[in-house]
Amino acid sequence: MPVPFCRRLLLLLAVILVAASVLAPFVSWALTAVVASGHRFSFPRVYDRVLEVMAVAAFVVAHRWLGLTSWAALGLGQRSRRRDLWLGLGIALGSMVIMLGIMYCFDALRFFWRYPFEKGLQKAIAGTLGAVLIGTAEEVLFRGILLGGLMREMRRGPAIAWTTGVYAVVHFLRGGRHVGEVTLASGFERLVSAFAPLADPGILPALVGFVILGLLLAYARLRSGALYLPIGLHIGWVLSLRVGRVVMEVPWREGLLWGRRRPPLVSGVAGWGALVGSFVVIYGVLRSRQAGSGV
Repeated sequence: MPVPFCRRLLLLLAVILVAASVLAPFVSWALTAVVASGHRFSFPRVYDRVLEVMAVAAFVVAHRWLGLTSWAALGLGQRSRRRDLWLGLGIALGSMVIMLGIMYCFDALRFFWRYPFEKGLQKAIAGTLGAVLIGTAEEVLFRGILLGGLMREMRRGPAIAWTTGVYAVVHFLRGGRHVGEVTLASGFERLVSAFAPLADPGILPALVGFVILGLLLAYARLRSGALYLPIGLHIGWVLSLRVGRVVMEVPWREGLLWGRRRPPLVSGVAGWGALVGSFVVIYGVLRSRQAGSGV
């Protein structure tokens, strides 16, 4: 009897987490010994990088076991849809320009050059690269692997709900600072502490925002027929915030309208409105395309 996709994915995630928790202390000790005498690397950062490397390696090795036999299975095989990458990028950047403009008019945002020119340029370049990597990786993982796998075993509605719920919760899994010496148990302590933020009721507005965002990205994926549109949207929103931090502070004045928790895109009413507005634009564009194709 074939193993259901959910069990295969959970098993793979468990292996990744255990392996990263075991290896992270050894990597931390090795970096401290080899790179610089007396320099202590941030263990949470080391753990996160080890986890990312382990995840990429595991999915590369086990992709066929998960049913990912082609690019098309991920939603990346349709060449005619590649232009949707730019459509999504344009919609995301446009929605952010409007939102930030409104925030500026209400004195909830201030512009200023936060760094010396060279450092600011470096951060802008790093933010751009980070946006591309984050936007692409998260869409491949959530709307490609997870949503695609779940839809092979259940109806579309429950598959979208599960994918969106996991997507929203994952964004609040953050371990606290590591205090003291790194030990063999430090990786597992980091793993357990990552779930602590979920007990904070203050995350509720941002959690609602991530649910709206997840539903929007799932809609873009399914209605466009490929991952390119949600990847463009995701890159555009992350790009706006990561590069924007070089020249602005968001929000300058916090509140329900703009959000009290970061990221401001999803933690306040204005951000929710920007996402709903983006949905309306995406709906109109895709409906117009469908009518034009005579489908």
